[in-house]
Amino acid sequence: MTSIPPVRRTCALLALSVGLVVASTACAQRAVVAATPSARPAERPTAATPTATSSAAAAPVAVQVLGLRLVAPSPNAAGGADRGGDGKDKEVDAPAFFATPGTALVLVCRPPEGGVIALDTDASTIAVFRDDRGNSLLASASKRGRAKSPIGGFPVIAGDGSAVRFEVEGSQLPAADATAIEVEGSLRLRLASGKASHQHDGAILAVQQPISAGPIAGKVTKVGAPEWGDAKLQVELTFPMALEQLAGVRFLTPEGKAIKASQSSSMRMGIGAKTTTKMTFDLAAKVERATVVFDVWTDLREVDVPFAVSTGLGLGRGAR
Repeated sequence: MTSIPPVRRTCALLALSVGLVVASTACAQRAVVAATPSARPAERPTAATPTATSSAAAAPVAVQVLGLRLVAPSPNAAGGADRGGDGKDKEVDAPAFFATPGTALVLVCRPPEGGVIALDTDASTIAVFRDDRGNSLLASASKRGRAKSPIGGFPVIAGDGSAVRFEVEGSQLPAADATAIEVEGSLRLRLASGKASHQHDGAILAVQQPISAGPIAGKVTKVGAPEWGDAKLQVELTFPMALEQLAGVRFLTPEGKAIKASQSSSMRMGIGAKTTTKMTFDLAAKVERATVVFDVWTDLREVDVPFAVSTGLGLGRGAR
């Protein structure tokens, strides 16, 4: 039997890890779980502060696997030498997909009713992340004694609040003979069950003019023609708050007719009470005044959603 040289064996393993990414929405396995009220003490209700409720959600919450990513460490990642003189060696030696080596599952959580306002990654927990051979995929404690949170720090919430997408990450790879990945944990979700509309009539769309209605208060910080696209007017609004409770913004003519508008960008800076949010809208009409309507989530509450999912590599069409 002919032995495989170490270099070829390493390259083969890297090539396998580079090619091993699977994703599916139609055939991914699901876990159905029940939401329970958060154990965090109830706070005094305000327009922007969610409070825990005394009853669990009546319907189950679905957690679905969207994708699996496996990335092996690059054999030359530590070298960093420019061997060819063209500056591309670092790209060649980088881990596959330019991602952190390890295992990652992409999941989506869909509450049966209401809207998702936020996923609190700090309060959420992952108790189990392992392969079906019992090997933990979670990161070990760092030199400072604290492991990195396995839930990625940038969840994506659907525009209508119907779902939240997030990643569970581990620094370890499954065993060579593993056929499935298992994850169990609890998500701290901030939910809302209703909406209310607040409007600023006759708002002046000029720099430094105030825009406020209900719990939302801000000002116009930019107005002008957009750099590209067919929009007639671009308006930037700035708010000294996180706006987690904001479900949408609409623009109306003084007569109450809707002005076609789309949000072209959004940026949030700062932490806690020092947060600033900037939102840019492209309007189909050039107007000097408009009624600005803020659709705001109401009946905010926090719930803990325990979940458990198991998925294999067969996420493609026809997988079981």
